[in-house]
Amino acid sequence: TGFVAGPLREYAWPQDKMKEKFRADREQAKRLLAEAGYGPGGLQFVLTTVNQYVPDAEVVQQHLQQIGVNAQISVSPLSGSGAVLRQGGFEAAFGAITSPPVLVSYQAGEMVRTGGAGNFIGFSDPKVDALAAAQGRELDPVKRKQVVDQLQDYLYEIVPFVPSDSRIYYRFYGCNVKNMHPTDWHGHLTGITEAWLDPSAC
Repeated sequence: TGFVAGPLREYAWPQDKMKEKFRADREQAKRLLAEAGYGPGGLQFVLTTVNQYVPDAEVVQQHLQQIGVNAQISVSPLSGSGAVLRQGGFEAAFGAITSPPVLVSYQAGEMVRTGGAGNFIGFSDPKVDALAAAQGRELDPVKRKQVVDQLQDYLYEIVPFVPSDSRIYYRFYGCNVKNMHPTDWHGHLTGITEAWLDPSAC
């Protein structure tokens, strides 16, 4: 996923752009670490997560090991990753922001603007604030997408957090559910507005 998650199809980066922007280049990562003064094993930190996301954090840990970064996983007793982020006091954290993720005003606004309700890491950048405010005021969906694209491109340049999603979700529907898009994997069921029930279908 990008800085705006995939279920927001009107605003999220297309798959081709995400693959281009986030393609793995381990050798370049090693060079950048070396330029910053970190040899193999020279950069170490604790990666905090919650029990639900330990398998995902282990994937991140393995990717970091491949470029010579040592991340030790610490499992917080808190119930969710949002609670971990709100509490603070971590070196790095891994988890999901699940409420309310399917609103562009949240992902391109509250998550990134200074003082935003979802800006748990305390990130602040005046250009991000200006773009977040501009997309929130724009009523024309085409123009709003242009502003959101500018915001995502800038977030990619400065990387205040790393968007990732390593899970595969499976969902099953009854035979009477029609027109539920299989790509709408998110728990908030954004595609259900286009679906209907056909009692005679089973």
